[in-house]
Amino acid sequence: MPAKMSDFATAFASLKAAKDAAEAMAKATDAAARQQHQTEILSQIADAYNAVLSAREERSALLDRIRELESLAEMRERYKLVSLGAVNVVAYAPKHPEPGEPSHYLCATCLHAGKVHFLQQTTSGEYHDKYTCKACGELSVDKGVRRQRSALPPGRGSRGPHGWMAS
Repeated sequence: MPAKMSDFATAFASLKAAKDAAEAMAKATDAAARQQHQTEILSQIADAYNAVLSAREERSALLDRIRELESLAEMRERYKLVSLGAVNVVAYAPKHPEPGEPSHYLCATCLHAGKVHFLQQTTSGEYHDKYTCKACGELSVDKGVRRQRSALPPGRGSRGPHGWMAS
């Protein structure tokens, strides 16, 4: 919610109009005209008050957003970007874990979007792990472990003119 200078302009314009109405009321001689000016003064003061309240709410919202961004910046300072596997699956891990703090990772995608979500490891396998982020879903991590190749010598596999499936 961006701050609006128009709220302050509205408040000052309303106060000036109230001042003008007060001066006109001082010059008025009959009771009906005085009552009309008094009503106008009260209305202008209420408008000025509402404009000041609106500006105050915007200021409060901006201060809350600043606190949120500062907290996120502190969080980013505490964590470093790490790779979870051989492929480009990255997360954030604590730079200097506190004593007794369990090992954990933050979702890099969410942290860049300004949210903090932990990665929960759901599967730990020999060749790959799986993590779940409550916002992004499941992430599959290839550990980069070499898999066994074919027992057939090169060029004697299932492909090519000399392969076992050749016609």
